[in-house]
Amino acid sequence: MLYEEFFQTTFGYKPRRYQERVKDEVLAGKNVVLVAPTGAGKTMAALAPFFYAKQMGRPIADRVLYALPLRSLASALHASISEHFPDEQNPKITIQMGNQPDDPFFEGDVVFTTIDQLLSAYVGLPYGTSKASANIPPGALIGALVVIDEFHLLSYGEALPTFLDMMKRLHPYTQFLVMTATVPKQNVEKIRGVLQGEALDLNPEERKELPQQTRALTWHDTPLTAELVLEQARKKTLVVVNTVARAQQLFLDLQNILQEQGKTLEMRCLHSRLFGSGRYETEEWVLKRFKKGAEEHALLIATQVVEAGLDISSDVLLTDLCPANALLQRIGRCARYHNEEGHVHVFSVDEQYRPYEKDLMKMTSAFLSRQETIVLQSEWEHDLIEFVHGEYDAAKMQDTLHLLPDRKKEINDAHVNGEPDTSKLVRSIDSVSVMIHPEPSSLRLELRPERISVSFQMVFHHLKAHEGKSDPVGWYPDFEENSWGRAVPIWKELTKAGDLMGQRLICLSPKYVHYHEEVGLLFTPTEDGVGVFSKETRTEPERTGERFDYFRETYLEHVTRIRALYQEEEKEGVHQVADAKLIRHLSLPPAVSPAKLAEFTGALHDIGKLTLQFQKALQDWQHDTRGIKEKDLLAHTDYIGSSLEDRKAAKLSKYQRPPHSVEGSILAIPLLSQMAQQGETEQHGLLFETMVLAIMRHHHAFSKECKCKDKFVVANGTKAVVRESLAGLFEGKMELVETKSSHEYEYYRDLSDPDLLVLYWYLVRRLRLNDRLSQERLAEEKRKEGERIHGD
Repeated sequence: MLYEEFFQTTFGYKPRRYQERVKDEVLAGKNVVLVAPTGAGKTMAALAPFFYAKQMGRPIADRVLYALPLRSLASALHASISEHFPDEQNPKITIQMGNQPDDPFFEGDVVFTTIDQLLSAYVGLPYGTSKASANIPPGALIGALVVIDEFHLLSYGEALPTFLDMMKRLHPYTQFLVMTATVPKQNVEKIRGVLQGEALDLNPEERKELPQQTRALTWHDTPLTAELVLEQARKKTLVVVNTVARAQQLFLDLQNILQEQGKTLEMRCLHSRLFGSGRYETEEWVLKRFKKGAEEHALLIATQVVEAGLDISSDVLLTDLCPANALLQRIGRCARYHNEEGHVHVFSVDEQYRPYEKDLMKMTSAFLSRQETIVLQSEWEHDLIEFVHGEYDAAKMQDTLHLLPDRKKEINDAHVNGEPDTSKLVRSIDSVSVMIHPEPSSLRLELRPERISVSFQMVFHHLKAHEGKSDPVGWYPDFEENSWGRAVPIWKELTKAGDLMGQRLICLSPKYVHYHEEVGLLFTPTEDGVGVFSKETRTEPERTGERFDYFRETYLEHVTRIRALYQEEEKEGVHQVADAKLIRHLSLPPAVSPAKLAEFTGALHDIGKLTLQFQKALQDWQHDTRGIKEKDLLAHTDYIGSSLEDRKAAKLSKYQRPPHSVEGSILAIPLLSQMAQQGETEQHGLLFETMVLAIMRHHHAFSKECKCKDKFVVANGTKAVVRESLAGLFEGKMELVETKSSHEYEYYRDLSDPDLLVLYWYLVRRLRLNDRLSQERLAEEKRKEGERIHGD
């Protein structure tokens, strides 16, 4: 099938010439910086080559990680692209965000996520997983196409240098596509240089192919008011202001005016200070009322959450003054579609210019005030960006590039020590999660009560204003362990503003704040403390490790299952691109191909369970709790997580299993060394260390200490079982050699080596996911077996 035919069938229109150019560069394996106007179809340009190559059996990437700056953008794009692929499994399109953590390990074919989620995974502490699982997500970067949309929104101090470090470190193994509508030419060239790729901008002929609209812009040297909104409103009216408080007040002022006039108007308010359910409903309303061809009258008052990525269109846009790059994003929500006409009105703001840089605001104001009204053209947009952002952004980018050596060291330290400063490496966190309830102790945190992210300063000033009140203004949780070893919150009063320091979650009293169903959280009291409170969003807590079920499985059965999963992945080409990139860059011979290394590591990962002490604990458990006298060497026993008897028995010292991950890596050293030497490659040390690391850390991302102080004593029959479990993986005889646990190594300190880091991520990700999957499939088999027996 030709690309043009595939594109037309999938997305409903023929690819534009610039989209064809993007396809040519991406299919050639190049990194790309794409600059294209809003509404040009950048998302399709980025994803179509991946889908096409996959369908043609010549994949360019194992998966796409599509990162955006805002959750709302990720959610909207996930919904939009999913509509084009109704078969949920082919391809598998997933989403991973803080409020929708559906794919924490990035296992989908296309994963829509936020830049925060992606970068936190890269530095070693993913927002979507526990610290113990932190080494699973980053392996998804290997062999992936990483798309960064709305690149201009990355912060110069935190996210941008970390992303640039990612590109420099991973570029032999990962393909990057960076997209924006509003980055000055100087910075495009600097990013292209870091990527060692191509920069694509649309030429005049390609711009003519884009949907043609007629948009006029009028500058007003006065602030926007509710009266002006009603004066300028049309069928579909979008109002964008710079702060949440301003959006809330403008909405309430409009309500009052309409009520006084005896009129009604279908309108909504959208910003970050809404509960998740309310925000979702509002976003659904927006996408329906402002979609292409929508006929109903509608008015939306919003903040920056609508600036980028949302596929909506208004007849008129009324906006506060903002920097030029943000303004063009806002303009992109007006007359977005072909042959539409729209009018943009930009209003001045007070001298505080919150939350933007004063210099950028003044430069944008100076440019806009040159003419009161103008018909917008691409040349005008280009001149605006270069006038306002050219020198300013170039200086910021130069400062960022100077940060890269220090940022590289900081990320190296994070990979080694497992203690990344995400507020410095990803995003400066100046917010606190706020619940609203008069009795926080009545809420179960494991059921995820609704909460809102609010700036630290806003909450601090609120508490400061109410210090000394007789009734509590709010509470914070102090976590203590109960008799079951679980952390439970003890809620303590926020008696003064300083109590807020170090808190990430608080509960505010509805006597001093209240939640308005239409405009969200307001820092004003409700009457008698009655109103909308935080509700629990789950009916059951997320399943924890202690609730897992396990089923008896011999060591040989477990290894056989694990190896079968690796072979299944190989047959289906799950890691085809990652394998090819690793082979090419590391010059690996066939005898030690990535697939072979991975399967061999998987076959040895639980060898630490074959010690005499570990096997005795397993066999005692089976004998005492199940009445079974075991003769085989086991990997797992029967255990029902919901059984109180099993949970109590598991706490007894008799059944405590000694650690086996680090210990197993030590036992495996002689075998791993022999495996790494088979190809007679100069990479022997690299291969050996990464396999050792993967086994050492297959249960916790930062394991490094061997708990056993004596010589390992393996159970009877271990050598024969290990020999059988490795059958077919190597040529020649390979024997287990008993070793002392005092063997010292610190290979994890070599994770600053990009090649070692990448290969380690690849091996440990595959190992941990296959280990999990093997248990899930075993549990499913047991469930079906039980149903069959019950049916008989």
